[in-house]
Amino acid sequence: MHRIARALVATVAVIFGSTVLAATSAAPSSAVAWTPPSDAEIRKILVDRIDVQHQGVGIVVGIIDKHGRRIISYGVSNQGDPRAVDGDTVFEIGSMTKVFTA
Repeated sequence: MHRIARALVATVAVIFGSTVLAATSAAPSSAVAWTPPSDAEIRKILVDRIDVQHQGVGIVVGIIDKHGRRIISYGVSNQGDPRAVDGDTVFEIGSMTKVFTA
């Protein structure tokens, strides 16, 4: 996987993980330790973000946990471009680099 794609996948995973964590943080304090959502749950969120909320045309999420690495993707690389995104898709990072330097 390209270095830029890895950086973006890691960034998206952090942002996505934060979103999922924030959504589940309302759980009671006696709840069992948090576990990452399944691939199917993540894909459902991606489908919603792209097809329902129209927040992009393609998203790749990378998860690294104690069981290893996994990549879940949905959508295409660009409007009018039918190629599906995957773990090797190169995205322009743009202003997301502020996350690394802040």
